[in-house]
Amino acid sequence: MNNKDLIFISHAAPENNEFASWLASRLKAAGYSVWVELQRLETGDRFWPEIESAIRTRAIKFVTVVAKPAAMKYGYRRELSMADAVDRESPGFILPIRVDEIPLSEVPAEVHDKHIHDFSEGWHRGLAALVKRLEKDGVPRAVDTEHAASNWSTIQLDDQQRAIAAEETLLSNWLIVENAPAGIRLHQFDGEPISDRAFKGEWPSRVVGKTVITFAKATDFAVRKHYSGTVSSSELLLDSFLASRCLELPTLSAQDRRAILVDILRQGWERCMTLRGLHAYELASKRLVWYLPWNLSAGKQLTFSDATGKSGRRALNGESVKLSSRWHFAVSPNVLIKPNLRFGLNYTAVFTKDGIEPLDDKAKAHRFRRSFCKNWWQDRWRDMLSAYLTFIKGSEPALTVHLSPDRRLQFQPQLLSFVAPISALEPVRANQLPDELVDSLSGDETDFDDEPALDWQDGSNTQGDTVESSI
Repeated sequence: MNNKDLIFISHAAPENNEFASWLASRLKAAGYSVWVELQRLETGDRFWPEIESAIRTRAIKFVTVVAKPAAMKYGYRRELSMADAVDRESPGFILPIRVDEIPLSEVPAEVHDKHIHDFSEGWHRGLAALVKRLEKDGVPRAVDTEHAASNWSTIQLDDQQRAIAAEETLLSNWLIVENAPAGIRLHQFDGEPISDRAFKGEWPSRVVGKTVITFAKATDFAVRKHYSGTVSSSELLLDSFLASRCLELPTLSAQDRRAILVDILRQGWERCMTLRGLHAYELASKRLVWYLPWNLSAGKQLTFSDATGKSGRRALNGESVKLSSRWHFAVSPNVLIKPNLRFGLNYTAVFTKDGIEPLDDKAKAHRFRRSFCKNWWQDRWRDMLSAYLTFIKGSEPALTVHLSPDRRLQFQPQLLSFVAPISALEPVRANQLPDELVDSLSGDETDFDDEPALDWQDGSNTQGDTVESSI
């Protein structure tokens, strides 16, 4: 009968004491029995026989912290040598983890051929992977499952993620409309039925029966010349158009009219993106996302400054050698009318073969997004959204979307920000890699999560599209 249940943590002391202590406390909270020298031995103990006994007779796993200081430590190398002897008889006994960018040439020979769990880009991410491995290998827990699960929920909030008493500016994905037309126009045609598509092709509009709902004048539409009969025009205040009852449009409910206004405003955004040279890609939800084709930036870093005062540079497209494709940051507007008019800018990534046309295979494009973008941290998505907004504003201080020759939407210069009375420290990400290197290491087609994508529009599961949002 195997009575081994101990996880032995080997590290360089005192250089890696902080990490070893953190890891031990998290594993204990998850229900495991843990040995770590800084907690188990008193100064002056004759500790080597005790350590050897723990490694050879009690430990079921030997977690070795591979770091630059450890390579030169006699005690660390001696523990690893003992563990190597056990590992030869019980493969998988040694579980190496990395906490810094130690060169391969300095990694101990005993772990060269083993998978090293990477904690260098975030301790919690590494911890989750380590616990998953322990569960897979059937390492017993010292407490009941219910208690361990309760403890596990608490260890996710380490000292670096607890609230601190300091204000923090938070950036949303909302772009507020500062100025909008006060009224909307109705043009009623007498004569043959009219084409909704023909009018939309010129200015944002919707056709209901023989009535064109738009912000443009009737004379703004060249297509009007192709229809016989007369036209009568009127104008409604937007408040009246959105009221519970509208005498001018008796067949339309308030919900219908609100949906029509949202559609017209979205058409205005899409027309603006087209004029700026962006291309559209249709999601499974039939929404369009807009991306920069390769010729507009060709993978170059674009400058930006956001509402928090941060300035920087981010690329909005790039190349993946592994996937033999180009990626493009893409945005879809979600028009929100209440309590104030604003556009929620949701984002995703689109993949093309030539920098222009999206991949035809939507399932393949979905796999690419899941694998290639999984190492993009939230700050990268946020910065790309700010760089995208800077690009579409062009030389203007704020984005303007024309709804007709004489009416437009004027947006605030920056995304809406909030000030929170408390904040949290950013998670540790030692030696953060540049975007280009992250991308070069990402994108294996078989390297993607199994969970289904969540459709941002209605919360249902889709087979193909993932759109991020941040509020």
